[in-house]
Amino acid sequence: MDDKQLREFVTAHVKEGAWQVVMLFWDELLQIDSKDDDEDTVSGDLKSRKLTWWPTDEDHDLTILLKVLTKGGHKLTDEGAKHIAEALTIGHGYPYHLDLRWNDVTDEGVKHIAEALCSSQCRLQSLNLVGNKVKHEGVKHIAEALSSSHCRLEILLLCHNKVTDEGVKHIAEALSNSQSDLKNLDLYFNDVRDEGVKHIAEALSSSHCRLESLQLGWNKVTDEGVKHIAEALSSSHCRLHTLHLPSTEVTDEGVEYIAEALCSGHCCLQRLDLRWNKVTDEGLKHIAQALSSSHCRLGT
Repeated sequence: MDDKQLREFVTAHVKEGAWQVVMLFWDELLQIDSKDDDEDTVSGDLKSRKLTWWPTDEDHDLTILLKVLTKGGHKLTDEGAKHIAEALTIGHGYPYHLDLRWNDVTDEGVKHIAEALCSSQCRLQSLNLVGNKVKHEGVKHIAEALSSSHCRLEILLLCHNKVTDEGVKHIAEALSNSQSDLKNLDLYFNDVRDEGVKHIAEALSSSHCRLESLQLGWNKVTDEGVKHIAEALSSSHCRLHTLHLPSTEVTDEGVEYIAEALCSGHCCLQRLDLRWNKVTDEGLKHIAQALSSSHCRLGT
């Protein structure tokens, strides 16, 4: 059985939940294990052999399927994402976290994952799509899933993709939906601009939005975008307690907007990252003044 046949075999039987059949191919699985050069690993009684990527209490079928599909330095593609999506709906009640970072998943693959998120059998709470090829169409699929009553996703990591303001608009609409449970959104290293930030800010002001952590670093966000966020931070509905804006285009003007929001009795912000921006002593002065306010929760 070559690697391709092995992957097809494992994929088919994971979908059926038939791991007892996979056990019959124990020897073949051992041969592609990362430690196959170790003589002790592939010798002796079968029961004494150790397979470093076999399921444990924490490492279940879906994680194993992912490792098989990406074995040997191969990157996961849309076809692999489709298999993963099918496994998510088997109904075993796990996993809660799915790490697909640094692969070749495009909007088509994300569509399959999004469809799985809408399944009542899917228990996924965290999805890591860092470093793939996700554009606005893929983000739209995820946004639609977030609005599903069955979706339990709380953490969405999309940094190092190709997300634009159009994609962010879809996410913002989902955040304003009462069904969305999303609490952490990471959009580092995308193509998000002030228009996209405006959409997110509007969502943050919604009574339905549960977002608590927002990462927008390494995007083209200016003082105008920060102004929108600051206005949202002053809203009684905003639950945001962590805001990361490193290496954007924020100046002292933008910092002043945030400082004013920090003095608001409604602002919940506790962590603020403004590193690698064009902030001078004047901007720091605004933050220092906000810190002296009895309403400011920064650093608490």
